[in-house]
Amino acid sequence: MSEELPHNKTKRNVFKYLFFIVLAFAVLEAGWIYLSSDLTKSILLPPYSLTDSVEGLVTASGSWVSTTDLANPIQTVQIECWEDFGHCWIMDSSLSDEKFLSLGSSIEEIAKWTNDVIETVPSTTAAGCVEYFYRIDRRSRVVTSTRRTVDNKTGLCEGIQEEPIIMHLEDGLERLNK
Repeated sequence: MSEELPHNKTKRNVFKYLFFIVLAFAVLEAGWIYLSSDLTKSILLPPYSLTDSVEGLVTASGSWVSTTDLANPIQTVQIECWEDFGHCWIMDSSLSDEKFLSLGSSIEEIAKWTNDVIETVPSTTAAGCVEYFYRIDRRSRVVTSTRRTVDNKTGLCEGIQEEPIIMHLEDGLERLNK
């Protein structure tokens, strides 16, 4: 067996160290890019859509927009209202703190279904702090959600804003540019 020459060993060690130095810089650069990136520029949200072409079914999707700053501006919602079932299914997803993706759903009872409008019965959240009400204006093709404070004095509800928050569905791409 031939023994490895000292200069070959040194050369190999230099390449090892060089490899780890380059790897360390790559990891640091990737971390810097991630931390300095604005996720609102790299996430694509779906466009606004309202479909009212199937008898007894109205669907809408988009992102909520409000004149009030929303807690989670990166979000999307899908709504399906079925006249025969008497309920609307609201499914939403939101990204908070650019790290936590949450998914939610609720079933809302329909209070009014006409050729002009679909409105849900106001429903209180589990904590009892706020209630939500949804409205689909079939003529003007506008979908709104209203959050009204029920209790902002006790327990988990303490300090919740008193003024109602009125949101409407808009195109997700436009939402990110606001």
